Amino acid sequence: MNFSEWITSELNRHGWSRREAARRGGFSPSILDKVINGYSNPGIKFLRGISVAFKIPLATVIAAATEDINPLIAPNAIPKLISEIVENYKRPETQNRALEYIEFLRIQEEQGSYEIYPTPNPEPKWKQDHNSEESLKKALRT
Repeated sequence: MNFSEWITSELNRHGWSRREAARRGGFSPSILDKVINGYSNPGIKFLRGISVAFKIPLATVIAAATEDINPLIAPNAIPKLISEIVENYKRPETQNRALEYIEFLRIQEEQGSYEIYPTPNPEPKWKQDHNSEESLKKALRT
């Protein structure tokens, strides 16, 4: 499914017109028409507007867009986009986790391995290293 088809399917799923989606996303209906009809590539503001309109994470919208046209986003815009995505997370722990995942993907690509989702550790690191009550107490104090 290309990005135009994806947007159209989201419009149908919500039962909205293009005008309604544009209103909810804060962009003009004409830009939505241009993107759907292939006359314009979406920019960061448009992708963010789609995210807001459909109440879908920005990362999901970017993934849908980049499946269609590669590279859809200019390389010099990527650091800003990553920063904006990470800043949308409220908790510093979540921001750090997002950055760790980006680094994980970079390493995977560098090594020629394409495991998209890392296998999570079933237990926290402190529990893997020291499976004792004393270790638990110590970890909780720090």
